[in-house]
Amino acid sequence: MALKGRIALSNFSTGRDATYQILKGTGGIFVEGNNVAEVFIYLPTLSIVSFVSATYKRNSMSIGLRAQLKDVNNGDVGPSSHILWDDPTSETVNTWQTRSTTLAPGHHPSIVDHVAFQAGWNFGKGWLDDLIVEYKPGDLNANRNTGESDCDIARTGTSSVGNPIEVRGGEKREHIVDLQVNSPGAPLTFERRYRHTKRDDFDQMGLGWIHNHLIELIPPQSGEIMVQIATGGEAYFTETDPVNNPDHYDGVAGVDSFIDWDGVAQEYRLETPARNIYVFDSAGKLLSRTFANGEVWRYNYDGNDRLSEVADDYSRKLIFSYYSGLIGADAFKNDQLWRVGDHTASGLNGGSPSGRYIEFDYVSEKDDGVEVTTPRALLSSVADVRGEGWLYDYYGQDSGENDSNLLNILTRRESPDVDVTGNGNNDGVITLEEIAYTLNVGGVITDINQKRGGNLLETDFAFQPNGDNLTTESVAGQVTTHHFQGEVFAGSELPGANGAFATQIQNTTYRPFSNTDANGNATLLGWDTNGKLLDWIIDPLGNQIVFEYDTDERLTTSTDAEGRKTAYTYGDINNPRQPTQIDVLDVDGITLLRRQTFSYDTKGRVLSEKTLDPADGITVLQEVTRTYYTVGDGNGLLHQVTQKDIGGTNDVTTTFTYDSAGRVIKTQQNSNFGSCDVAFTVYDPAGNVLASICNYDPGLNPDPTTAAEAAALYDPSQPDKNRVTTHAYDSLGRRVSTTINAASNTEQTILTLYDALDRVIRTISNYKVQGTSAPGDWVFENGAWKTGPGGATISHGADETENIISDTDYNDRGFVRLQRDVLGNATLFGYDAAGRLIKTVQNASQPAYNNDYSGTSPDPELANYNPNANAAQDIITHNVYDPAGNLVKTIDPLGMAAIEAGTIADAAGHVSYTLYDALNRPVKTIRNASDPGITIDDVPDLVNYTLSVDPDHDLVDETVYDSMGRVVSTRRLLDNRQSEVWVENRNVYDALGRQKFTISNYVPQGASDPADWEWNATLAQWEDGAGNPINHGVNNDQNIIRETIYDASGRVDQTRDVLGSLNQSVYDGLGRQVLSIANFTDPVGPPSGWNWDAVIDNQWEDGVGTAVTFGNNDENIIAQTVYDADGRVQSIRDVLGRRTFFVYDAVGRRVKTITNYVPQGVSDPANWVWNATLSRWEDGAGTAIAHGSNDAENNISLTVYDADGRIQSTFDTRHNETRFVYDLLGRRVMTISNYVAQG
Repeated sequence: MALKGRIALSNFSTGRDATYQILKGTGGIFVEGNNVAEVFIYLPTLSIVSFVSATYKRNSMSIGLRAQLKDVNNGDVGPSSHILWDDPTSETVNTWQTRSTTLAPGHHPSIVDHVAFQAGWNFGKGWLDDLIVEYKPGDLNANRNTGESDCDIARTGTSSVGNPIEVRGGEKREHIVDLQVNSPGAPLTFERRYRHTKRDDFDQMGLGWIHNHLIELIPPQSGEIMVQIATGGEAYFTETDPVNNPDHYDGVAGVDSFIDWDGVAQEYRLETPARNIYVFDSAGKLLSRTFANGEVWRYNYDGNDRLSEVADDYSRKLIFSYYSGLIGADAFKNDQLWRVGDHTASGLNGGSPSGRYIEFDYVSEKDDGVEVTTPRALLSSVADVRGEGWLYDYYGQDSGENDSNLLNILTRRESPDVDVTGNGNNDGVITLEEIAYTLNVGGVITDINQKRGGNLLETDFAFQPNGDNLTTESVAGQVTTHHFQGEVFAGSELPGANGAFATQIQNTTYRPFSNTDANGNATLLGWDTNGKLLDWIIDPLGNQIVFEYDTDERLTTSTDAEGRKTAYTYGDINNPRQPTQIDVLDVDGITLLRRQTFSYDTKGRVLSEKTLDPADGITVLQEVTRTYYTVGDGNGLLHQVTQKDIGGTNDVTTTFTYDSAGRVIKTQQNSNFGSCDVAFTVYDPAGNVLASICNYDPGLNPDPTTAAEAAALYDPSQPDKNRVTTHAYDSLGRRVSTTINAASNTEQTILTLYDALDRVIRTISNYKVQGTSAPGDWVFENGAWKTGPGGATISHGADETENIISDTDYNDRGFVRLQRDVLGNATLFGYDAAGRLIKTVQNASQPAYNNDYSGTSPDPELANYNPNANAAQDIITHNVYDPAGNLVKTIDPLGMAAIEAGTIADAAGHVSYTLYDALNRPVKTIRNASDPGITIDDVPDLVNYTLSVDPDHDLVDETVYDSMGRVVSTRRLLDNRQSEVWVENRNVYDALGRQKFTISNYVPQGASDPADWEWNATLAQWEDGAGNPINHGVNNDQNIIRETIYDASGRVDQTRDVLGSLNQSVYDGLGRQVLSIANFTDPVGPPSGWNWDAVIDNQWEDGVGTAVTFGNNDENIIAQTVYDADGRVQSIRDVLGRRTFFVYDAVGRRVKTITNYVPQGVSDPANWVWNATLSRWEDGAGTAIAHGSNDAENNISLTVYDADGRIQSTFDTRHNETRFVYDLLGRRVMTISNYVAQG
């Protein structure tokens, strides 16, 4: 199909000024008097207009409407036909009308910059709304970067699909991250990339391969510089003004960086939009890379100009070694990359290397299986950082491979030797990928056949078939079509989409001008002339966000769809691009709503973040500080994060510890968090987590470096410490087992098996070995799991808690086709052509049904599945989608049963429909629909859907959103028998987008805006903002208002209900709630000072010694929370002064609760114990705990945990025990009240 765009918005930019002002109004754009309003719809460059439309109304015969095609200077384009239509004056006034024109081929000019709509001349009033333009975007040439973008130097590149293959030309690519060290500037990685079209250009690590640190500059030729970027692509720069600005080179379209030649230093300086700086010597070698925050990577070379080291300023580095001095058959390897290691590696040039490193080996170039004269090197194997070998094969290595256009192209990848059955023995290599290429007579690739995962997934690509400007990608006979805007990728059409697909149209700077979903809803983006800065975004509903910048291209303001601004201030001369203050301003542009400030060190790292009181812009409400290591493995990395206790001393600090690769191995807070006060992690060389330890306490042992060492730390006599979870990985780095509670008597292992595409195909919880059988060979047969066909039955343990098996099978397209549980119950999944789940059959009676794309009678949609009449089997659900992938129709199992039985009318009540707006948000849902037969094409007509009077059918919910995307109201249809009865809930938000009002059963009050509603404390009533009381209905069931009031820190300060009753909250310096006061009435002193006087008066006082009043004992109902030094709730005091006290164990679990707590001398409740001999609680020193005259005081309950951290027993104040019993999977299977041990 022809690529086209469609813009349909209610509000558009007027003029082409810097602000792109949007004229908004409920009735569209308003025109009055002797003025002409002109509204522009901008189009991507070289667009051809095919259709225009507008809706308008007027109150005078003199008001007209005109649409004209315009060029970039707003000049008329084309002959007289540039006036698309001009309304006659005979049409009806004060009525919305629509005018449209379809332009025939040749009627319109080939270049249109925008369409100008004009409304209003002479005298009168007019409104313009719902403007639509359809256009065919002009073709773009491919950007000059033939590789992938690096997102830094060059933001543009060519798109890849399918593992990965360049989507338009079929270039075979690979991208592998082999090594990573965390560095403050950015992760210091070693990444390999392969591009088959560069196999004659990239030759330092095998033909076609390059790594991310081979960034090179080609000195100027004819006023142009080319830089080879980290992805293996190219960035071009031209000397735009050699006379007035010599030696300055600007990036071409799609490259926003620039280069300056420093003749004194004899260096090229490349600066990116992010202000990262690359410095090259006069020959083009990269010398350094400086990040915007000042962190630097330095590049060093050996005597042969080969990269030898990349180092940061903290002793972290990558080290490179090369083959050299080889003679004879291996001489072709000389100067090829041999090993790459990090700063822990040594001996990389010798026979006994150590540390973290990877190693490469090569084969010689061949033609028809015979080594060529003067062969070059081809990368044949990579030993990864764990020592596992990955293999590569190329065309020409085998006999019969002699097409000169294909020589040395990558054709095959193989994995290391791997265990695929889970028995611990390797089963051989996996063929990860095989590729076959088809060329035309000119040697250009026209087709690719790609087989992945041992042929589990086969894909056929056709590039520009029959000369069409598209690429097809076929899997299992289902074809995805990739479309292009000239030579630039524009979107992918899924199988069965019938021409509906999401598209992105770019302008000549290769920036997206419009993003249109498959339903035709367009989001527009406006850019500056160079395509560097995003100026505005308009969504399909006309909501606009506007961005402004200073002369240094720093963001200064962003204005949201409601007109609020976020303003950015840059006040640190050492970090000129880091904001030091961020203000949020109300729509008046003056009122401060929120202020944050930031401070940085000389490296641009955040030292402090503060939230200030918007009332004065000075008072600190919240503060977080950060410190960084200056020595050791964490040098330059985050050391501590501290949340300051404003006005207090209970700061909360989290400390991070790192290993030599810069990975966090230990996290510790100065107070307990969760159930782990110290967490420790063990990694393998590749960064896989081998073990995680909760409540880490190694004692005198060194930090563990292996899973076994971690598990050995567990001590059953101290079960709360060193709780270990371990993980094991196969040779491909896939996690194959996880053992929880390792080394304890309740450890359990979860085994995971994968297919050749790394997809999970089987999990076995609480895995137990079954003789010599391999778990991958187990099968479900004759109602039981067996070790193999006809084999022994798998044991699930005495209580059916072992070997809990779950299987997953995939279809030929890679989607989940079947899942089977431990009981053998199978669930089947059916998909439409687009790969969306449309049918699910639970507890399938035909688990062997062929819902795949191949074999006998394939039925991937499950369209012909015949369900069993047994109600417990074949539980079917069905889904229907719109072109954008929104779920528009669902049929539940009862509805599907009726449909399958041919009685579709019986399905009524079990079908639901959902309608979406242009932003793909649900706006209307009809559940239990009375008409189950509506098709996908009819779904938009839900607006006019005829509702049934049956109260059990057509349960309608509607949702309305504001311009910020927040839910404004929800409506539900209650009754439709005589007239429609709806109940609406309304939400109102404050200027910061926080919920201010929720109004249940909302009923409009005249023309008042609920945002203006307020509580009149004098008259004790809600009013509409103009003094009129809100009507709550004769039954007081309407307009049930709840108001939320926030303090300056953004915390909930008060809530007010429909009766005007206030609930007050009080917080400490860490933002924790310490007081909640129900039915709060204004005191003499602020509630932050309220406290319980336990010494003299035993009463609540207001902070100045005056007793708090309680009215009729229904006011100021106080609850106080007190925290201990670890941030845990220590006690709660109620309005009567009664305290509930809590005691915790060493790992922060609550073990004791004491209601109506009364101190017992100076004893610590943590020491209180039950004396079984005397049957009483004592204070730990033999003194009985007093319970008061009515046994109403110090009512103690105790919780005891088992070695696995589960609740084993609870004891009440009389020490009656409730005991809990668990199975091996940790599930509670028995509760014994008033437990008494039996023997």
